[in-house]
Amino acid sequence: MKKFMFLVLLVALLCFSCISNLGRGFKIKKSYKPSSISENYANGNYYSAFRQAAEILRKNKSEKDRNTALSIIEESYVKSLEKEKQKVEDKIKYLQDEKDYEFLKLEYNETKRTYSEAVELQRAYNEFRSSLNLIVPLYYEGRQLIFPEMNFSPLVAKARDKYSDYLLRAANSYVKGLTNTLSQDEKNSYRKAYDVYVMLQNHDDEYKKAEVIQLKAEALKKGQSYIAIQINNELKQYKGIGQNMVNGLKLGKWITIGKDARGKYDYNFSVVIDNFDASKGDVQRTVFDKEKEIVIQENQTDRERRPVVVSRGRLLKSRLEIIDLYKEAFMRGTVKTADNYTKKTKTDLIEASAAFQYSYAIQNGDIRAIDPEYLPLLEKAPVPLPTDGEMMSKGINKFIENLESKIISEAFNNN
Repeated sequence: MKKFMFLVLLVALLCFSCISNLGRGFKIKKSYKPSSISENYANGNYYSAFRQAAEILRKNKSEKDRNTALSIIEESYVKSLEKEKQKVEDKIKYLQDEKDYEFLKLEYNETKRTYSEAVELQRAYNEFRSSLNLIVPLYYEGRQLIFPEMNFSPLVAKARDKYSDYLLRAANSYVKGLTNTLSQDEKNSYRKAYDVYVMLQNHDDEYKKAEVIQLKAEALKKGQSYIAIQINNELKQYKGIGQNMVNGLKLGKWITIGKDARGKYDYNFSVVIDNFDASKGDVQRTVFDKEKEIVIQENQTDRERRPVVVSRGRLLKSRLEIIDLYKEAFMRGTVKTADNYTKKTKTDLIEASAAFQYSYAIQNGDIRAIDPEYLPLLEKAPVPLPTDGEMMSKGINKFIENLESKIISEAFNNN
């Protein structure tokens, strides 16, 4: 009897636990049902209601569905566009002049977002009209439904001008109050302003066009670093390369070789080349004898003249020669930099190494014996080692690249 009562209590506890878990640990999954046209219209979701109605009419659904769609599509069209238009108009009306002109934030602000919303409204309207062109004319309760054309161009233009005005204020803020000392700090400010003027032109090339062009040109001029550069070559056998190196420098839009309007330089660079050498070159040849056995199947006849297929082995042979070419040019020099604002000087070593490395292969025999990884070498044309003059050109070009980096680092990046 005691055992029976114990079992009854155990079962009761288990049942109570399961019932409790139904309420706490187990959730009933509800299926999602999208809102109907009528529900969307009643809730003010006019855009969704219009899209649903247009889809029903385009697919020629049942008469009941078509009547529902016809009853709301006209007003959904008008109310959706008017609602979104009013939202953008209100934003423009109450938009405050933003004061945050940090360059990285110019693309992410309320003024830009308002302009983007105006553009999106224009796009949505074009989509509405495209949807209508597939199904009009439409008739409901004895009359033709009317979908008036709307012009959002003035709204887009107004929002565009707001953002243009913001960018112009931002650009001007970088150079406001500068005393035209052409110090390095001022040059940086003009460079930042220039970048914003470019951003403004990319946004709207017609906005205060003459003024922006003038301000941009002024920022470009005043943002320049003017440098003097002299290259002395101590290697008699390579005379005349100094001026060619200067002519080959690519220093970007912010560094000018020459004096400013006051006849002064921001930096003086003096380069002394004291070492240049081209190696004789190295040619290495590696020969492989390759063998590969393949199975060949031939059609033959047996003694009773019946066709049979006979397999036999065949040994393929080939000689592969890989030619590896290598030649190097090395140039070394020192660069003395004089900062004419801080009156500080520094000397740096510049080294440039240019290497020619090329491999190709030739083979004699059956190419099918060659391993697949060597086949690309056979497709490459044989070439000779470069001459000393060709390597000299490579070394100079590499030295020029390193010199460019040094000049840009000193005259621009470190400002």
